[in-house]
Amino acid sequence: MIRNFAWGAIVVCFCSFLAVSPSNDEVMVAAREGLPAFLKLVPVSNCQEYGFPSAEAIKYCTLGKPFQTLSLNPDFYRENLKAGKNYLMIGKEWRVPVIYDSAFCSILIVAGAESNMKAQSLSGADLARQLQKASRVVTPTDDFYFLRVFQLSADFFVDAKTSSLAEAAYIPLPSAIEAMPALRGKP
Repeated sequence: MIRNFAWGAIVVCFCSFLAVSPSNDEVMVAAREGLPAFLKLVPVSNCQEYGFPSAEAIKYCTLGKPFQTLSLNPDFYRENLKAGKNYLMIGKEWRVPVIYDSAFCSILIVAGAESNMKAQSLSGADLARQLQKASRVVTPTDDFYFLRVFQLSADFFVDAKTSSLAEAAYIPLPSAIEAMPALRGKP
């Protein structure tokens, strides 16, 4: 019941928030600069654990469109929810798909302020596949976000067609459906 209430509250808080469309240029520069160092750390014998079909595939990776991270602010958990109040925080972290042969293999995490972005880690083969599946039906010009609800271990792909999170589509990923079964079958 608490999870169903949480989902309803999440939907309410989205309706009051307008996002400023982030510039992905600095994110992509940091991703391009940082990716080679992280790819060198992938053990050839375990490349499949990082989502790559072979060690050879690692040499031919490209980067996809970044997903800026969103989270719920502390007020969401501490207060009685108020209509019209913004409970979202736009993070300074991006999930950048690492692509081979048009498949999202892994996720490169880039973080920092626009003037000081750095690649932080490479992982998330499962998340990469989930984000690719969720984002297949959207327009590449849409703004992509990744909402993580830490307390529920629930993730959502957010497709903002108009740069407005109030009008965005919130697509639950498997972790959100597992945490909140009422989301099963939702678009």
